[in-house]
Amino acid sequence: MLQIGASQRLLWNLSLERSIQKLVEIGYGCIELWAEPSHLVPSQLSRNDRVLLRNLLADMDVEPTLHATSWDLNISSLNPHIRKISIDLVKESIDLAADIEAELIAVHPGRTSSSKGEREETRSILVGALHELVERADSRGLILALENMEQRPREIVTTSNDLKTLIREVNSPRLVGLVDVAHANTVGDPVGFLRECLCILGHVHISDNNGLAPTHLPLGKGTIDLAKIFQTLVEEGYDAKVVIEGFFSSDPLGAAEADLNYAARLIQQLSSGKK
Repeated sequence: MLQIGASQRLLWNLSLERSIQKLVEIGYGCIELWAEPSHLVPSQLSRNDRVLLRNLLADMDVEPTLHATSWDLNISSLNPHIRKISIDLVKESIDLAADIEAELIAVHPGRTSSSKGEREETRSILVGALHELVERADSRGLILALENMEQRPREIVTTSNDLKTLIREVNSPRLVGLVDVAHANTVGDPVGFLRECLCILGHVHISDNNGLAPTHLPLGKGTIDLAKIFQTLVEEGYDAKVVIEGFFSSDPLGAAEADLNYAARLIQQLSSGKK
């Protein structure tokens, strides 16, 4: 059965420890930590810091996943120096995930280096970068989940075909598809997108928006047919994690609680309908 989780970003206004505690109090059993400043920078965590974080998660009975460092990075950069730094920092995220016993790590695919294009060259570089990251993930016993991005200039993994083709080309059991439903809604029909990616699906990010901008609104506050999203996952027997990313900056705690209630209500309705 699928498991509902929360992105740590829902409570980004709180410290790392406090955000974990509050999300557990709300009722989340899975939390996706973000390896970003100022909350969680892999290079700044000592071995003892990692042990303390792992123990905190275990003591609170949290199943963690990790969102790899992505801010200011580009693992597909045409500039070899930028690319190397970016790949190395994602590798640091992979090592952190292993150290805190997170079995899956979400990764952004990179983008073209300029608005002029170079799409095919960038894509070829991305395949090489993914092979390198998969090798590190394999050495640490982790799964990488490659995320589809929103429709905006320079992104090269926005359609279901983009995502499926890359996963198949890298061809590793350590690499799965991550469907971000809100990102998919900026491209077209998110339900159709999800269905087309079921064959490579290993992780889901869910939030709402109106499809016109790459926002992450609380569930039920946009135009996405979330009932059909959950229906598709339940009917197809998806048994991995669905991580909620929808938040309100004015009331993040209230939004995190409302998100979980909304998802639980939809799943309950679907379960009742199957009986």
